[in-house]
Amino acid sequence: SPRSLTCGLDSVVAFAASGQDAYGNAVTPNVTWSVTGGIGTITTGGLFHATAGGSGRVLAASGAVDCETWGREAEVSSVAVAQAPRI
Repeated sequence: SPRSLTCGLDSVVAFAASGQDAYGNAVTPNVTWSVTGGIGTITTGGLFHATAGGSGRVLAASGAVDCETWGREAEVSSVAVAQAPRI
């Protein structure tokens, strides 16, 4: 979360991943974060920093949640970064 987002250039946004085990119990998966579209960077803890205008995605991948999601990447959010107006 969040699912979709529009933020300003140089904004910092926290992302989190959650899941369920085979019995429906909530678990916090160990994920690897990545960003597409060249719009920013993300830390291993899920802090996204918007460094360029445009649109892209924040992705979370986990290799050991369960056999159905083994190694799959999930789109966490669509992100649009608004460029600052030129003066």
